[in-house]
Amino acid sequence: MLFEAFADLWSAFEELEDAADDIDEHDLYVAVGVAKRAINGFTRLLSSLEYSDNYRSKHGKATTLSGRVSQLEHIMDGLSGDAAAGRTPVEHVHHALSELRDTLTDTESQKWKRGAVLTAIQKVTDENEDLIIVLPDEPARQALQADLRIKTHRFLFGSA
Repeated sequence: MLFEAFADLWSAFEELEDAADDIDEHDLYVAVGVAKRAINGFTRLLSSLEYSDNYRSKHGKATTLSGRVSQLEHIMDGLSGDAAAGRTPVEHVHHALSELRDTLTDTESQKWKRGAVLTAIQKVTDENEDLIIVLPDEPARQALQADLRIKTHRFLFGSA
């Protein structure tokens, strides 16, 4: 599910980049930049979208991921003249970002991400590597401790 959403998004992004290069209009290059920042934000996203949006909204110039999707929609709605020829690729990226956002906020997706993180942590520790994990708050630390203790007894935790 997530893999397909990311694959669709990258395909739409490549179509937008090609259209921007072919049409050579400033507004389309702006759309490419906004889309790229949104994709990068979603790619790095391990926490829930809601947590990410709350964090980003409280830190200076950071734009929330939902805000980036809205920025792209605003650019799409404002395309005119020669740049309007690139509206379809912008729509495709906007649609793919919206689908990815919806997929990432889906309950089953949240469970998948949590399982993937736990598996990655286990793999690192199975290879006797050191690992430092920074979590947003005490409840998140306690939840991770409980999950890892259920899977194995080898994890040691400290607090800052």
